[in-house]
Amino acid sequence: MLILLFWVLCALFGHFVVPVDPYAFDPLNSLGQPSAEHWFGTDQLGRDVFAHMIVGSRDILTIAPLATLLGTAAGMAIGLVGGGYFDGWVDAVIGRSMRCWRCHS
Repeated sequence: MLILLFWVLCALFGHFVVPVDPYAFDPLNSLGQPSAEHWFGTDQLGRDVFAHMIVGSRDILTIAPLATLLGTAAGMAIGLVGGGYFDGWVDAVIGRSMRCWRCHS
């Protein structure tokens, strides 16, 4: 719960914590080591990795719950159609295709 709270706080108040602009390019400082200015170092374009992580938490905390809801809704719909509403050959086709799909992914 504390880890989730940390990321929610980063998403809400991350722009106050980030010491530098996460999108600023600094090609002279590319692939820099961690330092007092860049806590996690810099990437190939000289952007601050710590700033990207904090600012990116907002996108992750938006996309992850939406993907979970979409997967749950799709799974429930397929399960209800296959096993609950139709029975027999429809259930067998959906069940076999899901088993086959899981093995090949």
